[in-house]
Amino acid sequence: MALLAAIATMIWWLVAIPSLRRVDYLYLLLIPLVLVGFGLVAVGSSRLEAQRAAHTAEMLLEAWRAQRTPVLIEEALHCAEGGDLAAARAILARAVSHPVPAPEYRAALAALAPWLAHEAWRPLALSARGWLHLHADRLDLASADVTQALQRQPDDAELHHLLGTIQRRAGRPVMAVEAYREACRLRPENGTYWMDLAAALLRQGAFAEAESAARQAVELAPDLASTHATSAAVACLRGALDQAEHEVGTAMTLSPHEWAAQAVRAGVFLQRGLPERALEVAQAAAATVYGESSPLLAALEGWAYAASGHAQEARAALADARSRDPDLAACGRRLAQALDTLGQREAAAYLRARAAELAG
Repeated sequence: MALLAAIATMIWWLVAIPSLRRVDYLYLLLIPLVLVGFGLVAVGSSRLEAQRAAHTAEMLLEAWRAQRTPVLIEEALHCAEGGDLAAARAILARAVSHPVPAPEYRAALAALAPWLAHEAWRPLALSARGWLHLHADRLDLASADVTQALQRQPDDAELHHLLGTIQRRAGRPVMAVEAYREACRLRPENGTYWMDLAAALLRQGAFAEAESAARQAVELAPDLASTHATSAAVACLRGALDQAEHEVGTAMTLSPHEWAAQAVRAGVFLQRGLPERALEVAQAAAATVYGESSPLLAALEGWAYAASGHAQEARAALADARSRDPDLAACGRRLAQALDTLGQREAAAYLRARAAELAG
């Protein structure tokens, strides 16, 4: 802009002045100064706009890194209002992909209000609010929001998958399986959907179907650690310990901190008669963010303590597992019955014994 102002000034002196001899010379001097002034103002404005853009980008990046949910939701709304709904969806998905502290949770709900008021964006906003409720363990509110979103978009596979996750967390495995099945029907190429269906089927005791779904998950998403962890869990329950260890190794290579794979490794050590190793691995997995609240890891610790002869510690750990998931022992019995039906007598007997220990 400064260069343009200088060129305009030169043109003025060479062309305009000879034809304006009647105009007072002092006024003529003001004209190039005004042109230069406009150039300087334009440069200043451009710099100011660039500074503002850089500040906005820096703020968004910091919010992204710090997972500031309300800030990200507001930025997503800004993108949506500007017509870039794809970018808005991506930012919104990131914003609600993790638990948030209570003050931010309330602020995030407030930030979603404009979304909910916009009819075209309402299903997406309901889905986002459902995720927020899910992370806050407000499962009934989460289920209500996602169900309402599905009434508007019944063929949205992601919404069915989210509903399945809510139902599984709420201890409703039959409803979880139903929702996950629908997600898999709508998007059969999604390995994550099959993986979660396998986990829900295991909770139901439908071992053969779970094994098939887990195999499908690995085929569709071989680079996802959690699919290998699920496949490892199925193999471990069946007593195929070498296969389970292989799948655990693959999962840990893809993601060294995959707590579900560590849980399976603890189960393998336990079945191989190495309770001290099992306890060490289970405790390490329980120290991770997602493993610290796992009832299965608490049960594994209890079984490892019992096998090591530490009765008091075993009772405490198993009681902790029962309090976190009262249905876990019944789930073990259902799986043992399914394994019996499939002719896996030894694996069924082992699992039935562990369920009995857990039930107390």
